[in-house]
Formats: sequence, C-alpha cells, structure tokens
Amino acid sequence: MNIAMSVMVSFVNKQSLMSEYSQKLLSHDVTGSIAPMPIAIDSDNESLSSLEKENGYVQDGFKNSLSSLLNVKSSDFFKSRRRPLVCGHRGNVFSSLENTRASFLECVSMGCDSVELDVFLLKCGSLIVFHGGGDDANPGCLKDYCNTNGNILDLTAVEARSLTFNPHYKEFACGPEYVQRKIRENYIPTLEEVLLDLKGSNITIKIELKGPNTAEPVIALVKKMDMVDQCHYSSFE
Repeated sequence: MNIAMSVMVSFVNKQSLMSEYSQKLLSHDVTGSIAPMPIAIDSDNESLSSLEKENGYVQDGFKNSLSSLLNVKSSDFFKSRRRPLVCGHRGNVFSSLENTRASFLECVSMGCDSVELDVFLLKCGSLIVFHGGGDDANPGCLKDYCNTNGNILDLTAVEARSLTFNPHYKEFACGPEYVQRKIRENYIPTLEEVLLDLKGSNITIKIELKGPNTAEPVIALVKKMDMVDQCHYSSFE
C-alpha cells in the first residue's frame, strides 16, 4: 500500500471512530463529563494499515481516546465540555401557565440557565409578553388561547390584561385545573414587569420579537433597565 493510500485509510478509520463516539454521545451512552471514552485499538485489527502499525499510530493494548484521534491534549479538549444548558421555553410550562411571571420565576428557583419569552408591541405602545395562536406571518391570534376572536395586536395593554385564558386549550401543558385555579394570577404581563422580576438573577432572557415594529422599543427598554448583558433576541422576520 502506498503512502497516499495509507493516509486515506488512516483518515477514514479516524472519521469512523469519531462518528461512532458522536452517536454514543447523542444516545447518552457515554457517562461522565471529563474523562474521554477510551477506544481500544490493537495491532490485530485488520482494517489498519501496516504503515500505521509500523509508525506506532497503534500499538498492542493502546487505548486511543477522542482527544488522541484529534491530536489534542485530553485536558485541553475535555475541560471545555459543559453540561447541557437548560432553557425554560415560555417559562416552566408544566407547572405554571406559559409566559406568565410565575412561570419565569419558577425557572429562576429551579436553577435554569435561561428563559425564552414572546413579546408584542400593542397599539397603545406597551410591550406585553404573550404568544398566542397563528403562524409567523400572522401571530397573536386569541381564539384558542383566550376563547375570543381577534388578535392581541388589536388591543391596548389594559384590554389585554383583562383577558382570561382558555383552560381547555390543549397546548397549555400545566393543565386545565391549574389555569382555572390560578385565573387571577394568570394574566398577560408587560415586558417591563417580567424584566423587573428577573433583573439581578443569573438567568439569561431570550426575547422573541413577535409582530411588527417590536425590535426598537424592546431594545430601548432593555437599555433603560440596564439589562443589555442579560438579554438575547430572536425573530422570524
């Protein structure tokens, strides 16, 4: 086997081993946050070239880790690995109603790394936290969420505050009993109220900009509240 062919075989072998390791990571078949998974390779492995064996790439009983395959120090490669970051999407929706102050505060008490919330700019100029039905082209529909026709964009903040949520809407993961029991607490909050609740905590706030003309007033409010470093933004526009 010539040198070029040997290099190619070596590359394929490494890619195959790395792919296998990645699959095990994704399937949670690898435990531990620091130690790399050892991969045993010995000179009896027929898939390895004679040149690789002669050059000491693999020796009898030698166990190669992912870091050695990548030609980096194990300590340098694995010290950067972290646990998965936990984000409360619309808050802790399984025990509280989504996009409410209680739902976000529960995420803080649980030790979540971040929360995600949805923001609309209403016709009165107020920024409120709400998701609603519809799609990205027509967000904020009230029918399923609040058992009423119309769109959140048609309301003022006072009118939005008076809405009651539909306890039987199937996407409310907290269940109908919670929605009915906490009907007074389950109101549509302003963005400022939510930011005040979360200010000073270590939680990152991921703000999804919904509806038209939302970006500039949201950024202005975040700057005014001195929370620039705590907030991230996303939008489908």
